[in-house]
Formats: sequence, C-alpha cells, structure tokens
Amino acid sequence: MKKIISFVGTLIAVALLWTVVRRHLPSFVEYPGEKIKLTKYYLSFEDYKDDPDNIDPSENARVERLVTQAPIGRHFADRKEMVSALFELKFPGYGLGFAGNSAQTDSEALELSSVEIPQGRQESILFV
Repeated sequence: MKKIISFVGTLIAVALLWTVVRRHLPSFVEYPGEKIKLTKYYLSFEDYKDDPDNIDPSENARVERLVTQAPIGRHFADRKEMVSALFELKFPGYGLGFAGNSAQTDSEALELSSVEIPQGRQESILFV
C-alpha cells in the first residue's frame, strides 16, 4: 500500500512540476525575422494551432501589424507564384483562403484571397 501511495504522490508531483515548468520553457513562433511569444510551451504544432489562446496577449497588436504590413507583390508571373507568396505571408497555424478569380484579359486575372490575422477581429483581404 505504501508503494501505491508513493507512486501516486510521485505522479502528482511530476504533473504539478510539469505545469509550472512548461510555462517557463522557451515558447515562441517565428514569423519572418520576428520571434512571437506564445502563452506556453507546446509539445506539438497541432497542440499550438488548436489552442485559440496560443499567442501571448502582449503580442496581439504586434502580430496584427506584422501580418497587415507584410510586403507582398501586386503582380505575379502565374498563380503558382502568387500562392507561394501568400503562404509566406500566412502566420504559422492560422488560415489562408481563396475566394476565386476572374480573368481580366488573356494574360491577367484578379484573385481574391484572405489571410487570417491571429487573435484579430478581422482578416486581411488581398486582391492580387
């Protein structure tokens, strides 16, 4: 019986220690040249992207500014080049949408796309 109590006590102690330690482990995500502080350490990318409160609240305004002011071209050689540029603009773990395109001329098309702004109340809408 003492062994079981000791084992359960050890498990509880380890769980409590992990809860405290994971809040102090390096926890950030990189977005072109910037380190963005997260609310905690994540064991996997899936855990990070599934947590709606993954970005530290002190970073929200900076992240919104970085996403909305990130440079992106206005003209692309083809759709593949445009999609590649949009994926570079997208914040890790957040959404990217394509609403469709309409041909303007034989060599040009207009594409409506959106990039989700983390913790924001809006999306960045792009016409390229």
